[in-house]
Amino acid sequence: MNFDGLDNLVDRGRALLGGNSDEVGAHRDFNNWVDDVAKWLNSIAPDKGLVAKWSSLPTSHLVIGHHYDDRLITWQNFRNAIRTRLQWLGEISSIQSVEEQSSKIQEHGSDIFIVHGHDEAAKQVVARFIEKLGLKPIILHEQPNEGRTVIEKFEDYANVGFAVVLLTPDDIGASAKEKNKLKPRARQNAILELGVCPSNN
Repeated sequence: MNFDGLDNLVDRGRALLGGNSDEVGAHRDFNNWVDDVAKWLNSIAPDKGLVAKWSSLPTSHLVIGHHYDDRLITWQNFRNAIRTRLQWLGEISSIQSVEEQSSKIQEHGSDIFIVHGHDEAAKQVVARFIEKLGLKPIILHEQPNEGRTVIEKFEDYANVGFAVVLLTPDDIGASAKEKNKLKPRARQNAILELGVCPSNN
């Protein structure tokens, strides 16, 4: 779906919260906004039922027929209706992010290569989390060798759309200028694989 125009519609809704103090004008502006959002929803997703959901949300009762209602409670309900609709539009915008991620998964596949060091617990936590997302974690040493060298296995399995790199402090090292100041660092193979993974895509 193309979400161009959503920001402008959200801004218009926010403007209604502190806009027209005349019940007739505020009611008119609200209905124009609701109609424009409905048209926009129909243009981006005519078959997803979004217009029907939008139409079912709270509305303005400042004007009913030829009668005006400018009581404080009516104005409060009017502004609450705007806030409810703005919140719903915010939830709609999250669909865009989900669809973009789904598109990337369709394009690159669901395999996630895990680069790791010696921290077994961290590796397993990340792998199980990836599985809960409905994706497939790829841990190199768990894959069959099939007569391949480690480098050949890496080239085959690291050629994926996504990777998670765990730079856990499994080694210690120091600068040549400060040899006595040893500090924790990631394993060098993890650093190497970190650099190689982006070049595969």
